[in-house]
Amino acid sequence: MTAPWVRALKSGPEFVADAAALAARVPDSTRISAGGFHFSRQPIRLVEALASRRPRGLTHVNWGGGLALEILLEADAVDHLVFCFSSLELFGTAPNFRRALESGRVTHEEYTALELHHALLAAEMNLPTLPLQTPLGSWRAMPDEAMVRDSPSIDIDVVLLHAQRADRLGNVEISSAQGLDRTLALAGRRVLVTVEEIVEPGTFRDRAAFIPRQFIEAIALEPGGAWPTSCLPFYGPDFDELGRRVAAGRFASDQAVGPSDLPRAAAKVDWGTAEWPSPSSVDDSTTDLMVAWLARRLDDRSVCSVGSASSLATVAYLVAKASHAPALSLVTHNGGYIDVASRFASLSFGEAADNGSAVGICGGDDSYRWFYQQSRVTDEIVGAGQIDVTGRTNNGWIALADGRRLRLPGQGGMADVANMHRNFLLYSARQSPRQLVEAVDWVSASRGLIGTTERAVMGYGPGEVLLLTDLAVFRLGPAVGRFELESIHPGVTLDQVRAATGFAIEPTADVPVTQGPTLSEQETIRRVDPFGLRALEAVPARERLAAIASIVQAEDRYLAGLAS
Repeated sequence: MTAPWVRALKSGPEFVADAAALAARVPDSTRISAGGFHFSRQPIRLVEALASRRPRGLTHVNWGGGLALEILLEADAVDHLVFCFSSLELFGTAPNFRRALESGRVTHEEYTALELHHALLAAEMNLPTLPLQTPLGSWRAMPDEAMVRDSPSIDIDVVLLHAQRADRLGNVEISSAQGLDRTLALAGRRVLVTVEEIVEPGTFRDRAAFIPRQFIEAIALEPGGAWPTSCLPFYGPDFDELGRRVAAGRFASDQAVGPSDLPRAAAKVDWGTAEWPSPSSVDDSTTDLMVAWLARRLDDRSVCSVGSASSLATVAYLVAKASHAPALSLVTHNGGYIDVASRFASLSFGEAADNGSAVGICGGDDSYRWFYQQSRVTDEIVGAGQIDVTGRTNNGWIALADGRRLRLPGQGGMADVANMHRNFLLYSARQSPRQLVEAVDWVSASRGLIGTTERAVMGYGPGEVLLLTDLAVFRLGPAVGRFELESIHPGVTLDQVRAATGFAIEPTADVPVTQGPTLSEQETIRRVDPFGLRALEAVPARERLAAIASIVQAEDRYLAGLAS
C-alpha cells in the first residue's frame, strides 16, 4: 500500500483561460490551501472564482486565513480549519472566522507556526513526521513533555497560489515575500496558480523563489489576481478597497476591478531615493512615550522581527533604526524581508519599500529556521487579548460572563517565539482589567524557559519578560514568577494603574516614573511616523476604519506630491 505522503510524478503544467477554469478543478470535500499572507499576494481572484461555485465540505489549511478565508466562509464552503491565526490585520477581527468557530459551524485544529512549518516540510520531503522544539509553557505543551517532539505530515490536496510570473514552460516565480507558498507548492499534491504575466524562459529575476514546472498542474494569466492584497512590483495593498469590504461586511467582489492608482503607483516609486513626507505635527504623549521606551531598548546588535498588526511596535523599530541603532537588523512581513533599510512608517508604502531594500527575500519558514530556532531574534514586541500576572498570554478564547466564549485571532507563532526570542516583550496600548488578568482563560503562549541555564540547554540566549502599557511598565520577577510594577508613566497615579489591572499589585513605595520622550526622540518619532500609525492600536475598534481611511488619504496626497 502506498504511504499517504507519497506524491505522484508530475510533468509540466497546462495553461488555462482564467481563474474560473482553475477553480473548476477543485472538487468538493477537498483539503485546500490558499497561499499568500495577510494583505500580501493572496490568490483572491482564484478564491473568489472558487467561492462563486459554492463548493461544499472544504478543509482549509494555512498559517493564516485572512481575506481569502473570509471569502470561503462567506460562501459556506469550509467545514474544517487547520490554522495558526486569522485576522484582518489592523482592521481587526476576521468576523466570518470568529462566528464560524464560536458557533461550532466549522471544526478546527489549531497549530503553532512551527508545528505547521514542520508538518509541511515533512510533506515536502516525503517524510511521515519531522521533529521540532516543544513550546514549553504554552497551550500545546504539557509539563512532562520532552523538549523535542514530532509533528506529523499534513496532506494538502490542492494549493491555490498567486505569483508574479510564469515562463512559457510553466515554471513559476515569486519575487516578493513568500510566506509559506514555496513549501506549500512542494508539499501539495496539486498546485493551481494565477500570475501577473507570462515571460520567456530565462528571464526570472534575482532574489526570487523558483517553483519548478513539475510541481504545477495548471496556470492562468490573471493580472491583478491578488487585488486588493499586494503583488509587488505590480501593485501594493489597496487599503481603500479593503476598508470598503470590511465596512460592508462582504469580502468577495463580483467585479474584477483591479488595483486603483494609489497601490499601482506606490509599487513603482524608488523608495530608496524618494523624499520622506513632512514630519507629523501631532503629539500623542502616551504612544510617543511607549515608542520611545521601546526604541531605547534596541541597539546595533538587535535583531527585530515585525509581528502581525503591530503598528506601534513597528514605529519603535523604525525610530531606533533611524536614530541610535542604524545597524539594527529588521525582519518584516512575516519573516520574508531580511535586513531592510531605514524608512518611514506607512500602510500603503511599507511593503514596497522593504521589498526594494531587503538584503534577502525568503519564506516565513526559512526565517524561522535561521533566526527564531537559533534564538537570534532579540526582540519581537507582541500584544495579546489577555495577559496574566505570570506572563501567560491568550489570543485564543475568552470566557464571557454569560457563559459564551469569544474567539480571538489565534496565537500564530507566539507559543514558539515566547521561548525562542531573547526578550519576550508584551505591550498593550489600552490597558484594562479585562486584558490584564489574574489568570488567562486560555494559554496561547508563555515563557516556559526563564532561567539562563535552562535556556542555554535549548540553545536559547538569556533575556527578560517585560510588559509595557499606556500606563506603566511591568517586569516578570524570576524569583516570584509574577509581574512586578517597574515604573509608572508621567501623570499616572498608582491608584489609576491598580484600577486598570485585573491582578493585585503588591504594595510599593517610591515607584519610579517612566522617562518620557526627549525633544530629540519626539522629533524622530514625528519624522519616522508622519501619518500617525503609532496611534492606531489605541483607537477603539468602532473608530478604526475611519482612522485607517484618514491615513490612506494622507498617503495618497503625499504620493500625488511626489508625482508632481
